[in-house]
Amino acid sequence: MEHLKLSIPNFKYKDLHQHASGVSKGSSNRSAKQKANHLALKLYLENELPDEAEKPLKVAAPITEENKLFCWPWTGILVNIVKESDSANDFEDTEYWIKRFSKYKPEDVELLWDAEKRTAKAFVTFNNSLIGLKNGMEFEKAFGAENPSGSSSIHAWLARANDFELQGPIGDYLRMNRDLKTVSEVEQEVAKTRKRPLIELATEIDMRNENLDELQTKCNQKTMSLSRTMEEINNIQQDFREEKKTAGP
Repeated sequence: MEHLKLSIPNFKYKDLHQHASGVSKGSSNRSAKQKANHLALKLYLENELPDEAEKPLKVAAPITEENKLFCWPWTGILVNIVKESDSANDFEDTEYWIKRFSKYKPEDVELLWDAEKRTAKAFVTFNNSLIGLKNGMEFEKAFGAENPSGSSSIHAWLARANDFELQGPIGDYLRMNRDLKTVSEVEQEVAKTRKRPLIELATEIDMRNENLDELQTKCNQKTMSLSRTMEEINNIQQDFREEKKTAGP
């Protein structure tokens, strides 16, 4: 017998299935025939039209700063550094750049010069904590392409996944020296790092408590032994006095 294919455009699968299931399970105002028909409809929906069932929509998580991939330790990329004759020595000195960007608390600056040593890129490393990220964001804001600082042509940004994947010296440097992490991942690592000393302290306290318990047990044992010894001495002294009294003068 050929199966009859139903078209149910006017009903949602979920609503129709719920209705058929409810009636088939029993209702005082439904006849046995109605219940049987609704049970048949329920089974038909489940066996013949499973693809019509509504599936939950998978909604992609919105891209935020928390789940974007950054190069870590946090790294600022500075470009368009052009060596000028009156500042040639300064530009090659890492300390010059650290001092220049001291407001953002960089931990290191590494310069990458072209073959003629006329123009360079710089990689500015910030502290790998969340405070370092904040400093890096402020650095990006101050020297970003949309808001260059002063009249200088240099501009900078905080390195992200797209920089990590670049072909050329920037991408090569980042892949060799950095990892990709989200802000959320770093937050979790910071939380674990903060918890670790507490766990270690709690473990040490437990161990010391165990040692104290052992010492207390040994002390109790010695106290009991001393008590028995004193009791024996008292008994011996009492026996001696009794014997002396019996023996007379």
